[in-house]
Amino acid sequence: WGSDMFVSDDSKDASKFIEGELDADEESSSAKKYGFDYGEQFKTNVESIWKGLFTPIYYIYSISEDSDNGEPQLLYPTKSDGTFDEYFTPEELNKFDGLLDMTKDFEKMFKTDIEKAKNPIKACFMSLVRNEDLFSILPTIRKIEDRFNKDYHYSYVFFNDVAFTEEFQVKIKRIINPESEIHFITLPKEMWSFPDFIDLNEAAKTREKMKDIIYGASESYRHMCRFNSKWFYQHPIMDQFDYYWRIEPDTAIYCDMDYDIFEYMNDNKLVYGFSISLHEYESTIPNLWPATKNFIQQKPHYLNNNNLLKFISDDEGSSFNQCHFWSNFEVVNLNFYRSLQYQQYVEYLDKTGIFFYERAGDAPVHSIAASLFLPKESIKYFDSIAYMHPPYTHCPIDDRVYIQNRCDCRQPSDFTFQGYSCGNQYYEVMEMERSEEHTSELQSQDGI
Repeated sequence: WGSDMFVSDDSKDASKFIEGELDADEESSSAKKYGFDYGEQFKTNVESIWKGLFTPIYYIYSISEDSDNGEPQLLYPTKSDGTFDEYFTPEELNKFDGLLDMTKDFEKMFKTDIEKAKNPIKACFMSLVRNEDLFSILPTIRKIEDRFNKDYHYSYVFFNDVAFTEEFQVKIKRIINPESEIHFITLPKEMWSFPDFIDLNEAAKTREKMKDIIYGASESYRHMCRFNSKWFYQHPIMDQFDYYWRIEPDTAIYCDMDYDIFEYMNDNKLVYGFSISLHEYESTIPNLWPATKNFIQQKPHYLNNNNLLKFISDDEGSSFNQCHFWSNFEVVNLNFYRSLQYQQYVEYLDKTGIFFYERAGDAPVHSIAASLFLPKESIKYFDSIAYMHPPYTHCPIDDRVYIQNRCDCRQPSDFTFQGYSCGNQYYEVMEMERSEEHTSELQSQDGI
């Protein structure tokens, strides 16, 4: 079944719809040099390389035990075809007023040298972690301190849905330089509970249907993904920070970092940084792309004219190819998550019920938003940062980088161009060339 609420099969009709929408928002072109340009090139993109975003939306139906008289029922009760007026009350819409609009104020996401002189870049390492993960997060922090933060003393923020134990806090403080601020935060109920628009029985049915999918039966995993998608940056403790670096238990970095990554991102107008990209399990998010298309068809002017759609779609946006940045390591300008575009998108997704009626992860949510709303030049692949999250490792293949940064990962284990990775897609869309070392390594893996 397809929705033609906003557009028809003809992408030219979509272009006319967009033109009508943009007539009322002429100021949108003020950030033209960053890709927020709604002139002829934008219309051409809609009719060609983005045309799949503006075709009818299809939803997944199935015949199941819940079907009446053999009639198809939605596989999951995700309501991914709603309008803003259906999802939000006027009071809820008011909360978007005053948010940073990247289509007009992209440069305001970054600090100038004059602003930095008065208010230096503030950043933190953030982790959502349980008390029982103490001896898994300690080695992670130790490596970050030794490889990077011993020179910069950035803050740490630890979130938990229950109070941290004294043992956890004491042992964490013991291995972090005392010049770094450390915050232990117990989450308010709102950030770790079902919203009132979720049918708990339907949510339970979904967990049962998904019990054979990784984390498909887990309730806490869904709370975690929703927290990392829409809550962590809204906690008051995060208001003071410009950037954040997410860390998790059982992860590691394997190379020295002899520069301030947060200063580097600000000064180069970089918004989103990653180390590993890969494909998502399609069965966990059947309605994420339909919901995304529905959102874009209502807010077409949020698209950046120089976006990264080709990284996440192989057919001009008709479908999602499941490529995403692995968000267990991400370094991000928090103004992105605080922006009008991201917050409306993630709140819209939340209203569909996708975090509880399916098993939507924060990684594809972050990745889709970054790929559609940001200029692709502001998305940075940190090739020189060796990072491991089981079962994958990114390890610099370039021997010069490896030696200079005293790396200790296994270069043959580098995941960048292995089968499940999306490194090939990223390199292609960014028009990057593989190094000779990568080519040699791939040939040796293939037995050439």
